[in-house]
Amino acid sequence: MSRATEAGAKRFPPREAGLIAGIVERDLPFYNAAISEHSVAVINDFARRMSILDEDVPYSEIVAVQFRDLWRAGA
Repeated sequence: MSRATEAGAKRFPPREAGLIAGIVERDLPFYNAAISEHSVAVINDFARRMSILDEDVPYSEIVAVQFRDLWRAGA
């Protein structure tokens, strides 16, 4: 059993959980762990406009920047 199937089995009914591994395998080339500073700025802006935030959350509090080199290594 793949890890994706194991994770899916914890959250989804059996039929749907069985589909998870195939979807992850299919989409794997499109996954990207990196989150740009621009993306965080856009998210902060949206959250402020929706009255969810009063001020920006710093990039370093949203993203595990200590792993930045690992994101780039996989690129």
